[in-house]
Amino acid sequence: MATWVEDIVDAIMEVGGIAHLSEIYEYIKRNTDRATKVAWQQNTRQRIYDNTTDASQYKGPEDIFYVVGELGSGVWGVRPEWLKAKGRVKHSPSRTRRRSKKPLANIEDMYTNDDDAFEKIGKKTYQLSRNVTRARRLKELYDYSCQVCGQTIRLEKEKLYAETHHVRPRNKHKGEDFWDNMIVLCPNHHVEFDNGVVCIDPKTLRFKHKFERKIDGRKIRMIGEHRLKKENLEYAKKVFYD
Repeated sequence: MATWVEDIVDAIMEVGGIAHLSEIYEYIKRNTDRATKVAWQQNTRQRIYDNTTDASQYKGPEDIFYVVGELGSGVWGVRPEWLKAKGRVKHSPSRTRRRSKKPLANIEDMYTNDDDAFEKIGKKTYQLSRNVTRARRLKELYDYSCQVCGQTIRLEKEKLYAETHHVRPRNKHKGEDFWDNMIVLCPNHHVEFDNGVVCIDPKTLRFKHKFERKIDGRKIRMIGEHRLKKENLEYAKKVFYD
């Protein structure tokens, strides 16, 4: 069974290496039974503060997390050097890491106003930024290559292009913006998924394609910690393909 800290790391990695506390809480509620315990949110924050030198409450010995933006923002990342040491997927957070020269006086200063900080950033702006960051992290994981055909589109010498597809669409279909609902595709296969020409079998993780024999029956390429939620695959197959 994973430890509480491991669950927090998994939560942050699932959304691309940077996560707001609200996203960490959501992951824990969806994937563990810790939300049934008393003061579980406070205990989650405590585990973060115990394992980051960005907080005065650091206990060590491992320095796992770092604060993104201002202290008290409620946004956290996992240190790349720790991930590398543990053999986990390496990531390079795009947000500028600003470490305070002076640690906070106490834990209350770090989380009491998390929601207020979230409001100051702006929910729409923050959410858009998070969505873009998650998609970019996933495309970087696959080196901008399609998970169906492996194609990579090069626009410039150092600029690649790929698209992310939500297996269960957002908005009216209520799909979530997490890696377990996202795949990387070239434009052609993105259109085919959107129009129900191809889907992923929830049981075998193999493609079901209505026209291309070369693709039909081929298993989707998955890298590192990227996993797809079975419920999303079942929904997409039933609503768009069958």
